[in-house]
Amino acid sequence: MKYKDFFSVEFISLLNEKLSGSIETDGIDPDEDLQNSYVDIEDILQKMGFEVQYEELVGVSGQLNANNNIIINKKEVEERQRFTMAHELGHAFQGQVIAFRKKDSSSYPEKDQKDEIFANKFAAQLLMPKALVVNYAEEYIKEKSLNQNKLTANSVDEIISHLAEKLKVSVQSMRFRSENLNLFIKTAE
Repeated sequence: MKYKDFFSVEFISLLNEKLSGSIETDGIDPDEDLQNSYVDIEDILQKMGFEVQYEELVGVSGQLNANNNIIINKKEVEERQRFTMAHELGHAFQGQVIAFRKKDSSSYPEKDQKDEIFANKFAAQLLMPKALVVNYAEEYIKEKSLNQNKLTANSVDEIISHLAEKLKVSVQSMRFRSENLNLFIKTAE
């Protein structure tokens, strides 16, 4: 699967234009193959000219600093670190030069909450692109011989856990993303 199979060429071009313009990088090649079953956010950041550093941070999951430097809290689990990297990239996409992701999102001033919502949505869509989520869900349903028209709550939980593992995100993030995509329709049991 190539990047252009799950991100539009327009989106990739916009990412390259907005994020790698000030630094000499090639950016993301739409025809490049995905090397893993998941979106490798560290690879994308490198292609965009960002440097990722891991440090022990207090009260924050990560931060975007000047000079395309993203610092990630090394004490957090990998899935949280990956989401934070994508979140900080979302802030850079907005044109911010300095930003940070607090562990408690309710503590942001009201004026900053819109930026945080944007960065979270950006991260979710980047790490869990619809085409990959749907493809992997369909593969799993077929592999397990599930009836996609009559999935039980347990089957849905099983699929979401599988997708989270495959895409290297938390189960909670995958659950939110599947709800936003209307991946599973709730029916009376």
